[in-house]
Amino acid sequence: MFKKVIYYFIDNSFVVNLITAFLLLVGALCLFSVKRDFIPPWEMKMITISASLPGATAKQVEYFVTYPLEESVTSFPGISEIKSNSQPGSTSIQIILEESYKEVDELVELVKDSVENVKANLPSDVENISVKKMKMTEFWLAELNILNYDYQNEAHRLRVNTLADDFKKIPGVIKVDNSAPVPAVFVKFDLNKLSRFHLDLRSIQSKIVSYFQFLPIGRIEKRGETINVEVAQNFNDVKDLNNMVVSGNSSGRVIRLKDVAKVSFKQGKVSVTQTVNGVSSVELSLYKDGQSDVLKINEKLQETIKKFNEEAPMGLKIIEAENGAHFIQRQLTVLNSNGILGFILVFVTLFVFLGAKNALMTAIGLPLSYMTTFITLSYFGVGLDIISVVGMLLVIGILVDDAIIVAEQYAQYLEAGMEPRDAAYQAVRKTIIPITGAVLTTVVAFLPILLTDSGIGNVLKGIPFVVISALVMSWFECFLILPNHLAHYVKKAPKHKESGVFVKFKSFYRKFLAKVLRFRYLAIFSFVALMIGSFVLAQKKVPLKFDLRIGNESLRIVAVLKESASIEETQEKLKPIYNLIKEIDPSRYTVWGGITGRTWVNGERKKGEKYSSFYIYFSQNHENYIQDKEFIEKFLKERLEALKTDEFEILSLETRRGGHDNAKDHVINLFVEGKDDLNENVIDQTIRDLSQNITGFDRVYRDPNFMAKGWVFHPNEEVLSSYGLSRFDLALYIRGHIAKSNVEEFRMKGERIQVYTYFNENPDEISFEELSGISIVLPNGRTVTLSSLGEWKEENSFARIEHENLVKSSKWELSFKDDLTKKELFNEAILKMLPELRAKFPTAVIRTDDADIEAKKNKESMSKMVFICIALIFFVLALILQSVAQPLLIIMAIPFGLIGVILAFYAHGETINVMAIVGIIGMAGVVVNDSLILVDTVNHLTRSLGERSRQVIINAAIMRLRPILLTSISTLGGVLPMAYAIGGDAGFSKALALSLGWGLCFATILTLVLLPAFIECSFDVLNFWNRKFGKMDKNSVGMSEKRRESAMSQSLN
Repeated sequence: MFKKVIYYFIDNSFVVNLITAFLLLVGALCLFSVKRDFIPPWEMKMITISASLPGATAKQVEYFVTYPLEESVTSFPGISEIKSNSQPGSTSIQIILEESYKEVDELVELVKDSVENVKANLPSDVENISVKKMKMTEFWLAELNILNYDYQNEAHRLRVNTLADDFKKIPGVIKVDNSAPVPAVFVKFDLNKLSRFHLDLRSIQSKIVSYFQFLPIGRIEKRGETINVEVAQNFNDVKDLNNMVVSGNSSGRVIRLKDVAKVSFKQGKVSVTQTVNGVSSVELSLYKDGQSDVLKINEKLQETIKKFNEEAPMGLKIIEAENGAHFIQRQLTVLNSNGILGFILVFVTLFVFLGAKNALMTAIGLPLSYMTTFITLSYFGVGLDIISVVGMLLVIGILVDDAIIVAEQYAQYLEAGMEPRDAAYQAVRKTIIPITGAVLTTVVAFLPILLTDSGIGNVLKGIPFVVISALVMSWFECFLILPNHLAHYVKKAPKHKESGVFVKFKSFYRKFLAKVLRFRYLAIFSFVALMIGSFVLAQKKVPLKFDLRIGNESLRIVAVLKESASIEETQEKLKPIYNLIKEIDPSRYTVWGGITGRTWVNGERKKGEKYSSFYIYFSQNHENYIQDKEFIEKFLKERLEALKTDEFEILSLETRRGGHDNAKDHVINLFVEGKDDLNENVIDQTIRDLSQNITGFDRVYRDPNFMAKGWVFHPNEEVLSSYGLSRFDLALYIRGHIAKSNVEEFRMKGERIQVYTYFNENPDEISFEELSGISIVLPNGRTVTLSSLGEWKEENSFARIEHENLVKSSKWELSFKDDLTKKELFNEAILKMLPELRAKFPTAVIRTDDADIEAKKNKESMSKMVFICIALIFFVLALILQSVAQPLLIIMAIPFGLIGVILAFYAHGETINVMAIVGIIGMAGVVVNDSLILVDTVNHLTRSLGERSRQVIINAAIMRLRPILLTSISTLGGVLPMAYAIGGDAGFSKALALSLGWGLCFATILTLVLLPAFIECSFDVLNFWNRKFGKMDKNSVGMSEKRRESAMSQSLN
């Protein structure tokens, strides 16, 4: 049956060519219809619970809201951990699920039911309780800046709103975030007028809320006509709210809101300012859906931007800070250029070794496999995104490996005098088992990524889809299409294919291998020592990160002042940084900007006057953006040192990629947990003192706002009762003097408008002494001061309380200098100081954790993938070779290949990351294939010659030298352009090319040198066993020289 099928395809060129043309045509159609996107869709397995308790302190929120909500959900299945953050007036709870948990929607319903049941036990004032499943229904598209924006100019605000609406009309754009502040309605009450009209604050606030509410009435059917019935909405502008009736009687006397308060519609206090290229600006963040083509969306986006800038309304101008479409476009360009260069290098390699016709027939498998891959992507709904593009770059050189072996075997049979038809069949028959095994080993190497249900696994699924579909097609082409092409178009063996350099190299290799085998134990010991040394080098000198950051690179300066009373004061103190950035040549970057009032510190968002940051963006469309980034980074590092003064709490330069900063890469979190109230100040100082002795230590960061200075009013309950006042009434009046209360939200002209009520225009300026003079209106219209109702005390309290699995947790962030130590070594040093810390605080649970939680999860997932990968490769090899010992010898090529990876990353100053590990997986599949072919040939000669000897190993290695070199060189030719930016910078996929290329290069040398040494060592063991116990087997009997030569000749058949 097998023979008939192979000969059928060899003899029927029409069928073969029809199949080939059909696959190419369908693949091309799928290529033009496949969705292009920035990153693949993924799901975050998390449920959030949020609630608010207006006016409550963080401690009150924790006790009355957070704890009951947390306790109501702890017993549910699938929960990995529960985190909460209690702040004044609100709480946020994160329920993080196990990666493998499937029933997420059912769990969301259980959580909702549980929260609904616990509502009765919560304070009656708890508001806005919500339970949400984190869904990735929107994906970042671009960041746009509108220059020359005036925050106080209403015409500017309305024009930008119109622009945002224009962007939303683009098919695929589902959300536009506008950073411009929206005006609000402010109601400032006059305490004296409230007293004169005998009005209380609570009833008026209730009337304001009711004023904006509506009750749907319905409709009636009358004589075939539908009549809608409704109550008219009164609010059109501030005048309407001014005339709202707050009190009235039957005699017609009415009191309106304007009689007791001043109502205004205006911008609130600006808490955050933003500049771009030195001028005031506002930011628009665009998001797309998960189905639309990002490049098609970008075409419409560019048209809208161009039209707006041509009109330049009121001097406004749009510039792009970041655009995800540019990133994927560049990667597709890199794929195209690197693919062409890789194809040329592969073809030249094949031409040199196999001749022009053989090379052409072999190289046909590359476009055919790619086109078939697009069919697979289309069928499974996988888009052409940055991850699937990486898969295509990965397999450029691997795809022709099996075809090389078949073509090389075919050439040997032609040299032996066979007819092309029979040579094609024999080449298939001889190689189908080892090649099938080789393809299977590579397939199973990538299979764990496809099967592992984890965050990083879901993101990387596009790579195994591409690799597996391409390899399966290459196998199909290798045995059913290639033999036909070889038999009909390559009828003569290539001439002089082993002349010159290769003949000399083969002669050198034979002699060198003989010496290695002679001193095989010394050679193995030397390589093992080299491997151990490289692992030690990696542990100390080569950074290892498990993050996956995709996107444009940018630089960020984080500036946190120790003190600042206003945004204006901060901007004045940061002028030297503004001037420093202005010194940089603008042609070296796309845009620069500054934000005052907020920033990110070690991955956490901070707000306040003292927080600022500066950004410098680089476009993927700029050819030299990497060199420019490195130049500016070096310039800023040198100059910022001179600007560091005692005014700064933090002044640092960080690199960001795709919205993620690298701050967490240099931070270890230290947690102190316990239900007892510990002295945080003492713990803080102890941690700082102990950390000073750690090698590479940089600083300890503890959020200075975790404790807040508190002014606490202690009411006299008897006096309150005598005046008919409640604590709530008390808090309502106090709040009106120290904050603007958000009482309602409504929509007007497409905008969400907030309504605030208050007494004091400038609450930030009130002093502690003035608090006692605050007046409260009694039900009878009289006023009393707080001094007669109780007393004020200054008490510090928590501004934020965090929980980890229902236990109070305080966090310190310990950062290190990456040029002096590695994260793993730094963490070990911290662990050594914990016993002393625990001895001082015995009631506390003290632990450390990686600040980059996602990187920690990725590390666990990738480690699991690598383990399963090696186990599956071993299983496949054991089935093919019918042995347990030989697969172990073959798999040894993987750790030895890691020597090349480690040395390459150390020499290039690169970091081993997720992409590098994917490259290592690819390297494992290729080197295992080469080793499998060599071991299979040794087994074949051993059976044919009936002996286990050194000469058998040398002959097998010489026979397999050319195909092993061909497969390795072709793979190197495919990844070399990507590794060294020959066809354009590969960005974050560079690490993959380096690990695959250099790991393969080193592992190939070891396959040709060290694997034969391992094989002879195994022969030594078997021969010793036979001699020791007097047993003989069919492979240990010697042969005559004549018979040996005959067997060597027949080994081709």
